[in-house]
Amino acid sequence: MILAQAQIKRLMYLALYAVYERFQLVVLPFIIVPIIVIGLSATAEKQYRNHASILIEESALLNPYLDELSFSFELSERIDALRTLVLSRNNLAEIVTEMKLVPEGAPIRDVEKMRQKLGQAISISVVGDELVKISFKWHNQAQMKPILESVVEKFIERLLAPTKSSLDTSEQFFFGPA
Repeated sequence: MILAQAQIKRLMYLALYAVYERFQLVVLPFIIVPIIVIGLSATAEKQYRNHASILIEESALLNPYLDELSFSFELSERIDALRTLVLSRNNLAEIVTEMKLVPEGAPIRDVEKMRQKLGQAISISVVGDELVKISFKWHNQAQMKPILESVVEKFIERLLAPTKSSLDTSEQFFFGPA
């Protein structure tokens, strides 16, 4: 009888110890992790997302009679080059100074740091054959619209550069030397 009581006490002790261990492994993280996550999210810098979509239609597809006069954008073949041109060091540095993201007379290191931050915040992708999506993730909501508009302008300039060059050459040919 005494042996059985000792055995029951031992089993009860082991059961309570197992419950305590499970409490430490399962319940305690459920209490601590949410507190840590709430603390980190409250102190983290907010990130806002915005995007611009640009529909690029080939004029020859709309009117077959214009096929000989139209310029093909060859968007899917040129997208990597366009992305590189738009996100180039010069373009982004120009946007940084235009949008006054760094104070005037700031050291080159600060301009370069902001340029890198801006380059990481912008992504350009093609959706389908004719739609370009420019996504932008930034910490200051008030700065987002003008910066995104400037990036879209740079993209359209780079996209139309071959067409503009060809039109300028044709115009010079027709008007001849002055």
